[in-house]
Amino acid sequence: HALASAIAHLFDDSALRDEYASRGLSRVEQHFCWNRCAERLEAYYRERIAQC
Repeated sequence: HALASAIAHLFDDSALRDEYASRGLSRVEQHFCWNRCAERLEAYYRERIAQC
């Protein structure tokens, strides 16, 4: 019931929907862009190599 209520609230509140969309996009761009993924993968490999 709580999930349905939250979804209904988002459906009715366009400003809140826009805010969530903006925050979600910012989070994806900051944490999941190709450059960031490559940086994390490189750091992972460097840590593993250093352990050898």
